Amino acid sequence: MFKRVPVPEGIYPPFFSRYLEQEAGIVNFFNGKFREEESYIRRAYYLQERSFPQEVRELLVELNRNLMVQPQGDWEEKVRDRRTLFVITGQQPGLFAGPLLVLYKGLTAVKLARRLEELMQVPVQPLFWVATEDHNVAPLMRTFVPSPDGDIGLIRTPCSTNGLPAGLVYLDDGAVADTLHQLYSTSGAGRHYDEVLAWLSSAANGGKNNLAGWFMQIMSRLCAAEGLILFDPMQAAARNLYTAPLLQTLECSSKAHNSIAMAEAALKDAAFPLQVQRRGRESFIMITWEDRRYPLLREGEHYYTPKGELSLSRSELLTLIVEQPSIFSPGVLLRPLFQDTLFPTLAYVAGPGELAYFAQIKNLYAMFHMEMPILYPRMGVTLLEPSLKKIVSEHHINLDTLLTDLSKNARKQGGWNTLHLQLLCNNLWPRFSPQERVFNIVPYLIAYGFSFWNDFCEKFEGFPGHYFYCWKRGV
Repeated sequence: MFKRVPVPEGIYPPFFSRYLEQEAGIVNFFNGKFREEESYIRRAYYLQERSFPQEVRELLVELNRNLMVQPQGDWEEKVRDRRTLFVITGQQPGLFAGPLLVLYKGLTAVKLARRLEELMQVPVQPLFWVATEDHNVAPLMRTFVPSPDGDIGLIRTPCSTNGLPAGLVYLDDGAVADTLHQLYSTSGAGRHYDEVLAWLSSAANGGKNNLAGWFMQIMSRLCAAEGLILFDPMQAAARNLYTAPLLQTLECSSKAHNSIAMAEAALKDAAFPLQVQRRGRESFIMITWEDRRYPLLREGEHYYTPKGELSLSRSELLTLIVEQPSIFSPGVLLRPLFQDTLFPTLAYVAGPGELAYFAQIKNLYAMFHMEMPILYPRMGVTLLEPSLKKIVSEHHINLDTLLTDLSKNARKQGGWNTLHLQLLCNNLWPRFSPQERVFNIVPYLIAYGFSFWNDFCEKFEGFPGHYFYCWKRGV
């Protein structure tokens, strides 16, 4: 059962909370209103007049055919159909599918795509962009889990990343085995442990012990039944699909800073912090060079890495882009534009951080002769296990204010005792953060099995806002 609650204080940044309410001062940073059907209809007409590379659709088919669990439904036919529009979301490839919010983003995209397909009577396909190019890999190699004694356990995969993009990080058999042993030590051998362990081991093998590959195999098992397909941008770069937007970025980068600065000034005037800080020297292009990924900085016609590992003239950089496009990728502010160059994006399902940096780049879309897609806020969820639901019921705790109370580190309310408060804090507000940003799905699968997950997906509607999900022990 899902129960919607008022958005708790402290769970989302003010910018995101106000976007949920579609305040006029916020909406102006974006293109269209996510609650209005007319916004999507206008966007669909706009996309029908544009062309997109058919090669990327064939790449999508190839990638998803090679997953251990293929998406269900007519996804292959839809992907190849030039009329098909996309609802896209994405995240870095984290351990055990990353924090719960990653799955919530994927499911929100699925449910939104279904509603929009029915509304507009054109094929709409949900797609998850796996950010394999991201090189801040260390946080992706660890995760937290609720332990049976009510504490919080840490799992850390032993592997040296050395600045590599996530898509190039490989784990040896010992690292995978060590990670799964830590899972046993922290979460315990729940009722479905053997089944989940066998699945995770098989997924690691199917992903060829690659961090991103493991993530994609896990995501395919959890979301294939919902029809979600996955995309690896490093494969697109290898197929020369990045060449055109990279060259366009090179042409626009000198003017891009002024364009972004205009939006940043408006954000500052409205007292909103900037999600992405600039120094004014960014070229907005990243390069993987000698097994490390670097930002390319720009000074006149000279391009260089921050510590001088590489120095290129404009002509040398142009030659590299044409001859070796696979070593280049967009920086965080340009990633959405590359995405929308490849796919007719009807809507993008965004979390709080993404929404904030989208607000900085609306003018960049105009420089690329494009329009920003509709930004749809992901659905937020807190899982309330049966034992915790019993505590809430016995103490007559109000779910509408529970997370706000926990975020304020409440000591006693309505007869709570210290033990119950600690259990609720550790499970619903772990490490002083929302549950969806800290825990992953695996401990819940170990305790309740895949039937729990199937029921969750079926009932998940994907509407913006925050919800508690409660279930019976036997589900």
